[in-house]
Amino acid sequence: MSRKHRVYRRGRRPGYVTTELPSAGHRQRAAAVQTQVAALERRAQRLAAVAQQVVAQRFAPACVLINRRAEVLYLNGPVDRYLQLPSGELGAELAAMARPGLRARLRTAVREAIQADKAVSVGGVRIKKNGGYFAARLLVDPLRHPPEVQGLYLVAFDEEDGGHRPRLAEIAPPEPPREGTERAADYEAIIHQLEEELRATREDLQSTVEELETANEGFRASNEEITSVNEELQSTNEELETSKEELQSLNEELQTVNHQLEHKLTELEATNNDLNNLLASTDIATVFLDRGLCLKRFTAATKRLIRVIETDVGRPISDFALNFTDPELLADAERVLQQLAPIEREVQDVEGRHYLRRILPYRTEDDRIVGVVVTFNDVTSGKEHERALERLAAELDERVRARTAELETAIAALRESEEWLSLAVHGTGMGSWDLDLRTGTGRWSKNHVEIMGYEAVSGGEATMGMWRSCIHPQDRERVEHGLEEARRECSLFASEHRILREPEGEPRWLSAQGRFFYEGDEAVRFVGVAQDVTERKRMEQRIAELAEEERQRLGRELHDAFGQQMSAIGMLAAALASELLAGTPGADQAARLESMVDQAKAELAGIAGGLLPVPVNAQALSIALEGLAEEVTELYRIRCRFEVEGRPEVEHDVAATQLYHIASEAAHNAARHAQTDEIVIRLEDRDRVHVSVRDQGVGIGPEIAKERRAKERRGFGLDIMRRRCGLAGGILQIESPPEGGTLVSCFLPKGQ
Repeated sequence: MSRKHRVYRRGRRPGYVTTELPSAGHRQRAAAVQTQVAALERRAQRLAAVAQQVVAQRFAPACVLINRRAEVLYLNGPVDRYLQLPSGELGAELAAMARPGLRARLRTAVREAIQADKAVSVGGVRIKKNGGYFAARLLVDPLRHPPEVQGLYLVAFDEEDGGHRPRLAEIAPPEPPREGTERAADYEAIIHQLEEELRATREDLQSTVEELETANEGFRASNEEITSVNEELQSTNEELETSKEELQSLNEELQTVNHQLEHKLTELEATNNDLNNLLASTDIATVFLDRGLCLKRFTAATKRLIRVIETDVGRPISDFALNFTDPELLADAERVLQQLAPIEREVQDVEGRHYLRRILPYRTEDDRIVGVVVTFNDVTSGKEHERALERLAAELDERVRARTAELETAIAALRESEEWLSLAVHGTGMGSWDLDLRTGTGRWSKNHVEIMGYEAVSGGEATMGMWRSCIHPQDRERVEHGLEEARRECSLFASEHRILREPEGEPRWLSAQGRFFYEGDEAVRFVGVAQDVTERKRMEQRIAELAEEERQRLGRELHDAFGQQMSAIGMLAAALASELLAGTPGADQAARLESMVDQAKAELAGIAGGLLPVPVNAQALSIALEGLAEEVTELYRIRCRFEVEGRPEVEHDVAATQLYHIASEAAHNAARHAQTDEIVIRLEDRDRVHVSVRDQGVGIGPEIAKERRAKERRGFGLDIMRRRCGLAGGILQIESPPEGGTLVSCFLPKGQ
C-alpha cells in the first residue's frame, strides 16, 4: 500500500483459487479483520510521519532552499535563530530575512556560490539575538541531484560551539573588587569580545562597501549601455518613422497603380469582349498568324475555308488542308513580314465562290510586328454584279446611242418649254429669287421686284436684308421660325405672310415657297418663288365668314328643328316605356329606344354646340375655353383645367372661332392619344394673344414627329390646325418640353 513506509498488502498468488463458504459468520469475521488491518496501516503511516518530523526537528540543522534570485522556497529546522521570519507567504529575499551580523556574510556567500557554482562555507559568523551574540557557521551548496532540483541552492546554518556563547546582555555586572589578576582577566575577556565584534563589523562594512562599489560599477555600465541602447532606439525609431512614411507613400502609389490596373483590366476585358463579339458576328473569315506563321486565332467563318478546330492553335498554317486554291499564301505572308505592306489577291474555293484574300502586318500598340492577319472577304456577289455590269454596260452603250437622238429632240422641246414657262410665269405674276447665304446677296426676277414694291433693282441684285425688311412686323417672327425650321430639317419652306410694299407701305399677302441648298452641313443657297395672293386671302376671308354664317345656320336648324323633333320622340319613347309593364313583350325595346333617343339628343346637342360660333365680347373666348375644359373632363374622365392670365380680347369672331377650334382639337387629341392624367388649357395676353394646350403624356418623340410630318405632307394630321391658325393670321408651334408631354401653342398678333 505504501512502498515508502514499507506497508504492503498481500496479493493473490497465481494458481490458487479462493473459495468462500456460504457462512454468515465467516463473512462478518473477514470484514472485521479488514477493518483492523486498515486501521493498523493508517496508524503506521501517522507514526512514520511523526517520527520523521521529530528526527528532523531534533537532529537536522536549520536549512533554507533558495533559487538563483536568492528567493526563499522552503524552510526546515530551527531557522528562527538565524532568520527573522515574516508573516504570510514565503518568497522574500533570504538576505532581507537574516538577523543582524549574518546579512552581509550570507549575501556574499550566496553570491560566490551562484557565480562559482560550488559549495561555499563561512565560519566565525557572530549573530545578534535577544541583545547577545553567538558564533555560527553557514554553508551554501548548489543542488545537482535529482534533476528536478537543479538550479536550486541549500543554505544550512549551525552553531560552532554547539551551544550559546555568552551575550553582552548576559555578562554579569561587575562584582565587588577581587584580586587584581582575576579582574584583569575579566576585562580582557570583555575587550576580546568587543574586538571580535568590531572586527566582524569592519569585515561586514568592508564587504558592504565592496558590494556597493561593484554594484555602482555595474550600475554605471548598465546606465551607459542603457544610454547607448536608448540612442540606438531613438535612431531606430527615426528610421522606422522614415520607413513608415516611405511605406505610406509607397502604399498610396501602389493603391493608385492598383486602381489604374483595375481600370485597365476593365477596359481590356471590355475590349476583349467587343473583339470576341466582333469576330463572332462578322461573316469575314479572319486568321491571325505569328511570325512563324503559326495559328494564333481564327473566326468561325474560317472553318469554311480551312479545316481547323479550336485545339489547332499553335500549329503552322502549312499543316492544314485548304478548301481554296492559293499557292502564294505562304510566300505573300513572308513578303508582308519583310516589307510591312498589305497584299491582296483574289482566290476561289472548291464550290466556285470568289474571295478577296488580304494579308496585313499585325501591329501592337508599341508598333511592333508580331505576325500577320489574313482576311477572306466573300466577293462572289460583287463578281456577279461585275459581270452583270459588263452586260449592262454593253446594253447601256446601245441605249446611249438611241437616247442621244432622243435627247437632241428633247433639248429642242425643252427650249420650247422654257419659252412657254417664261410666258406662263410672267402671265401668272409669279416672282423668283436666288440668294447666296454666304455673301447675303442674290438675284430677284422682274416680277418679284414688282411684287415686293421696289421700282427697280440694279442688275436684278438684292440682299437678304431687303427680303426680310418687306415682311410685316407682326408676321416676321412666324416667317423667321419657318425659315429656321426648313433650314434645320432640310425641308421645303412654305409661308403665306403679309408684306409692306414700298413706298406707300400697303400691306399685301404673299405666298412664298423656297428650298435651301447645302454644302456639307452648311446652307449656302436659298431659292424660291413668290406670288401675290392678296385677292385670294380676301376671298378666303369672305369664304370663312360665309362658312361661319352657314355653320351658325346649321347649328340653329339642328337645335331648333331636329332638337325639338328628338325631344318629342324622346317623350313618346318615355310614355311608351311607362305604359308597358316590366317583363311584358316590348318593354325592354321601349326602354332601349328611350336610352338611344337620349343619347342621340346629347350627340345632337354636341354637334349643334360645335357649329354655333363663339360669342365675341370681353370674356367670350375665356368662357368658351373654360367650357371646353369641363367638356373634356366629363367626356374622358381626365382632369382638364383652364388658366387665364391678363384680359385677352380677340376683336374678330373668325379669329376667336379658329382659336377655339384649335384648342378643342389639341385637347381632344391629348385626351385620346397622349396617355396623360392632366391637361392644361391656358389663355394669355401679353404683347399678343397666346392660347396653349399642354399635357403630361408620352410626348412627341423623333419617330412620332417624323410620322406626323409625313402625314402633314399627305394632307392629314396637324394640317387642319395649321390651316385654322393661318386663317386667324397666327403662328402654330408644337413641341415636347424637357419635362415631358406635349405643348401646342398658337400666337395671334393683336388686331387680327
